[in-house]
Amino acid sequence: MLPACSFEVQLVAADARAVSACTFSVTIGGSSSTYLLSSDLLSWRLAEASCESLGAHLFVPDTDAEADAMRGKLTGDKRWVGIAQPFGQASPTAGWVRITGGDVTTRWANGKPDEAGGPETGGEQAGSLAAGGFDDDDHHVARPYICECDGIAVVRTTVEMLPP
Repeated sequence: MLPACSFEVQLVAADARAVSACTFSVTIGGSSSTYLLSSDLLSWRLAEASCESLGAHLFVPDTDAEADAMRGKLTGDKRWVGIAQPFGQASPTAGWVRITGGDVTTRWANGKPDEAGGPETGGEQAGSLAAGGFDDDDHHVARPYICECDGIAVVRTTVEMLPP
């Protein structure tokens, strides 16, 4: 098994780059966020860095309603989102966090997370989303991703991940 390393993201605020990059908006309960559905294929870390370069962050579901609205926009491939599991958790369902801070409280796809390959193989520790719901995936795999350009400064938690 490879040693764990620390992945830290600093305080970032959405800015004019995010405003011009984000292509659609979702309004739920009077609150609105804008998003970018990228078709670029990147690892989870590189997808987060790409969002950050736009002044945004990987999509983090704040409510089930927001997650459901996003799922309704998706077809085809799973996309990276801003949830992850720190390295060293005892089970596939333990310890999932949002990169903006706090525990993951959204609904997973049926039978997920499952840590295919066995618990803590260093595999499925990054979150993805498809029309069927949230899934745990190998963070090395290149996937399209979703940036959230909400204009809110966020402090992201430290997430233990395997080296790229």
